[in-house]
Parts: sequence; structure tokens; C-alpha cells
Amino acid sequence: MDEKKRSKKTKKKKMSKKKPEKNSPHFSHSLSSSPSFQPPTPPLGEYIAPEKIEGIYSRSPLVAQAFVYGDSLRPQLVAVVVPDADELAPWARAHGLGGDLASLCAHPAVRDAVLKSMLDEGRSAKLRGFEQVAAVALSHELFSVENGLLTPTFKLKRPQAKAAFQAQIDAMYSGLKT
Repeated sequence: MDEKKRSKKTKKKKMSKKKPEKNSPHFSHSLSSSPSFQPPTPPLGEYIAPEKIEGIYSRSPLVAQAFVYGDSLRPQLVAVVVPDADELAPWARAHGLGGDLASLCAHPAVRDAVLKSMLDEGRSAKLRGFEQVAAVALSHELFSVENGLLTPTFKLKRPQAKAAFQAQIDAMYSGLKT
């Protein structure tokens, strides 16, 4: 009887060491090593680091604050930007524009200049194409704790910023070609 138990154990060990065949359901190999395998393209809005991009865009001389938003169903990013009033005023005078910050924010030439400045800053920081914003909306009011867009540690409250600027975000996306 002891020999029967030993032979059963030996058979089990031999069977467990046997490699599965390719057609076996237990066979597995890495799909990523296959040259024809292409992973699915993720929705870009969910896989960017907006804080990193905002930090890079904030280096632009015309930008005081930026809120970068990416919709998971759309391939482009958009941004709501508060221009730097101290830098924008001399630029506006040099280009024959006048008025207060609110009227300058409504001017298309100012919006285009801010976007160009941001894109230049993004290129110099080697942002990839899908990390660059496709459109901007300008706001004359700084993000602050008082208006509910910043935390007490001065971090952007993303859900509140999205809610506050939803109309501008929708307008930017409707103006973009998909």
C-alpha cells in the first residue's frame, strides 16, 4: 500500500512539472512581446498630469495662473488662464490695445498671444503634443481661497474650478475640431 501512495505522489509531481502545450488553455505568453500587438489607446483626458502642465505654463510671462482640463471623451486639453496683469499691460500698449484687465481678457488678440506664449513654453519644456492645450479662455479674476477655487494651502480645487468655468470649457470644446 505504501508503494501505491508513493507512485501516486510521483505521478502528481511528474504531471505538475510538465510544460503546457501551446494549444492548452494553461499556456500563456506575453502579448506585448508580439510585434503586431498594439495596446488600446486610452482616452487622453484621464492620463495627463494637469498639475505638471499648469506648472510649466505658469512659467510663461503672460500667465499668472492656469487651470488645465481634459475631458476623457475628447483628445484635446483646454485651459482657463488668468493673465499676469503686470506683464500684459506693457504688451497691450505695444500692440495698441487699452483698457482694464477684464476688457483685455475679452480681446481675441490677447487670448491668441497668451496661447502662443503658453505653447512656446510647453515646447521648450518638451511637452508632448497631447499634453499641450488646444484652446484657452481668459479670466480676469485670480483663483483664490475667497472665491473657493484654492485650498488654504493654495492648491487648485479642480471640481470647483470645473464647475465655475464649465461654460467656458464647453465653449472651447465646441470651437475645436474633433
